[in-house]
Amino acid sequence: MRRWRAENPDKAAAAYQRELERNRQKRYGISPAQFEEMFEAQGRCCAICKSPDSGVRDWHLDHDHDWLFYRGILCTSCNTGLGLFKDSVCNLKAAIEYLTYPKAVVKAALHDSPA
Repeated sequence: MRRWRAENPDKAAAAYQRELERNRQKRYGISPAQFEEMFEAQGRCCAICKSPDSGVRDWHLDHDHDWLFYRGILCTSCNTGLGLFKDSVCNLKAAIEYLTYPKAVVKAALHDSPA
């Protein structure tokens, strides 16, 4: 299979795209046309970071796991990030707080420690 994909990159990409579209249709009930309409409506970029590049994998249809509504289309990094933060607003707020004020804590700890 690897050899075939290497020798037929265009056909392999088309097959991958068809499989992705079938999975979206089966899992989420979203047709390729509906996905394109959603993606176009958000400017053909990630709904969070606004990158026009999907990253390592294709675009991700982000959805609320409890209520099953669609929030937007995300790049691989943003989709993974939300998952790692367990889709938790509290966890994300804590991360923002941490990113906003870490230097003062580290400097104070280094200043107070014996050298």
